Amino acid sequence: MDKKYRILVISSCTKKKLKQKSGKEFDKKNKGFSSKESLIPAYQLYRGRHHLYLMEGIGLLRDNFEEGIVSLKILSAGYGLIDENKKIAPYDKSLNKMGKNQIIEWGRKQQIKKKLCEMAKDFNIIVFLLGNKYLQAIDFPMFREDQKVIFFSSAEGGKIIPEKNNYFLFYAGVKEAGIFKASPIWFKGYLFKLICKEVIKNPDLLNRIYYDPIGVMEKFYKNQIFKKKTLFNNPKIELPKKIYRVKGEAFPNLIVKGAEFADNYRAGKEMKFFIPEWDDRVDPNYDFLKDETNRKNGDPYEDDFYSHEIYDSPNYDGILMSLSVLSNEKIKGILSKENVHNFLRFPKKFPIMADCGAFNYIDERMPPFSIEDALNYYQSLGFDYGVSIDHLIVGKYGKDPKERNRRYELTQENARLFLKNHREKGCSFKPIGIAQGWDPQSYFESAKELINLGYKYIALGSLIPKKTQEIFNILKRITPIIPEDLDLHLFGVARLEGIKAFHQLGATSFDSASPLRRAWLGVAQNYFSFENDEKAADGIKKYAAIRVPYHKAIKTSQEITKELEGLEKRALTSLRKFGVRNENLEKVIEDVLTYEKAFREEKLISKKGYDEKAKIDLKKQIEKHDELYREVLEIRPWENCDCKICKEIGIDVVIFRGNNRNRRRGFHNTYVFNKKMRNIIR
Repeated sequence: MDKKYRILVISSCTKKKLKQKSGKEFDKKNKGFSSKESLIPAYQLYRGRHHLYLMEGIGLLRDNFEEGIVSLKILSAGYGLIDENKKIAPYDKSLNKMGKNQIIEWGRKQQIKKKLCEMAKDFNIIVFLLGNKYLQAIDFPMFREDQKVIFFSSAEGGKIIPEKNNYFLFYAGVKEAGIFKASPIWFKGYLFKLICKEVIKNPDLLNRIYYDPIGVMEKFYKNQIFKKKTLFNNPKIELPKKIYRVKGEAFPNLIVKGAEFADNYRAGKEMKFFIPEWDDRVDPNYDFLKDETNRKNGDPYEDDFYSHEIYDSPNYDGILMSLSVLSNEKIKGILSKENVHNFLRFPKKFPIMADCGAFNYIDERMPPFSIEDALNYYQSLGFDYGVSIDHLIVGKYGKDPKERNRRYELTQENARLFLKNHREKGCSFKPIGIAQGWDPQSYFESAKELINLGYKYIALGSLIPKKTQEIFNILKRITPIIPEDLDLHLFGVARLEGIKAFHQLGATSFDSASPLRRAWLGVAQNYFSFENDEKAADGIKKYAAIRVPYHKAIKTSQEITKELEGLEKRALTSLRKFGVRNENLEKVIEDVLTYEKAFREEKLISKKGYDEKAKIDLKKQIEKHDELYREVLEIRPWENCDCKICKEIGIDVVIFRGNNRNRRRGFHNTYVFNKKMRNIIR
């Protein structure tokens, strides 16, 4: 071996023990301790076959390698996470009868994460041999990159385990146990023993396990399947099924080699983020305690602030506005302020782009704007960039060859005339030619023609429904024809998992309102955090917002209205007390869910929809919200955010309740997204 290895094994207690007392007796006697009883080292107490096989494997390592090569920690339902040598009393307790939330809460009370961090710091190989219930008790810490963390678990248990670059999950469920002619109950311990037997035959296997755990385990499983005498002799045959899951790169195919970089990327073109404009404003003087606006003039447009007026500098590089959503009143408003920059109160050093908003007329045969209309609007309203008129090729329109070709040719002709008329009129805004397509080659042909026409800024449309890999493939096809002075915009794309590769392949700008809209869309991902989440494609940890709806939203009897008002007030009071650390978690959860349940019940009753199925669905919903709310309240992510909104309004940023909270949360999400994006592409 060319490296000194220390192995930490995390296993669980087993039902079978030397001598045991009931769970009630155990709890009553302060976890079994009694001066009249003899305490037993934990590793000697457990007598289940899983544990016995495990100890045989550990014994083999200790007998054949230097002292300290392996250490065992046991996750005990009675004692929490303990060292194998800790002396404990026999007991009869298990996590198997506990629900998920109970197990998670138990794990937190036992400080499993903190203990695991401390125990694991001196080890470079960490092996988990835990069932699904015991995996739920672990809030996995961030192990160092030089630590290889190996899990043997069922596929179902694998859903609990985070996906990280140094985490390796090998399936050890019912099917895999069958391959080894073992019981799923004791298979993990038995598997560990078999691996230890091979390691003492060939000590270099520890090197191979550390540097190539996948390769080693593939060989191990292959040889078990085909009954070879030597488990690691690597037969040259494919596995009948995949036996592992490993995270690695989130998108391993989105790798761009230096030779493939676009010329504009080599020339130093930066990536710009545009935010779509949909009247996203908030009252800067909103009274959160009274839930009242404090507008000076009573005019939302005049008094309310955009995100770029709240933060010291905008959380985006530019704004995108679509003609199809501009009402006559809004157009008049822009003209009354002289130009769109003054209307949006957006500094002129930041660009504002305009397009026609093709999604709003996708089902029409023809776009509702003429070339003349678009040029006049862009010029008279003072936009910095204007996009040619396109027609989307998505959904059924992308599957019909005749229709997609018609839309393609229409978009190309519009781009040709748009640039020609722009030059003839001497317009001051910079023209952007938009390319449409349905596969890499069609986008290539479109982009090539736009570049040949003389466009210095082009855009790709119809990308929103496409997968990240598809967008990557389209860009890779186009990259060779991108000159160093060209800008390339991606419409509606906010894929942080691919943004670096997109930039390297020539993209220089994109737009998306997704981070903003996520604040009030969906249930579980309303608040963005700076924490990393490797399960999320974009790497951003997201939390649920806590729903406290307005009781006045339901029209009901005066008596019920008064009851709901009281429950609503109690929920908000508890949340505010919790925000200043003056209330406990259980009280807050109880008050919030009591009100939410009462509100939703009454809402269903008022619509005459509170039948048995609705009762069951509501119960499941409340249970889910219990889990989600506990997570965000326990972590308190708003306290770790340096953004102006989180610092000013505290816990109100995670309360789902009306425009002034929800849109502020959206502004915060955009702040987090923008910073994350900058870190990725730098």
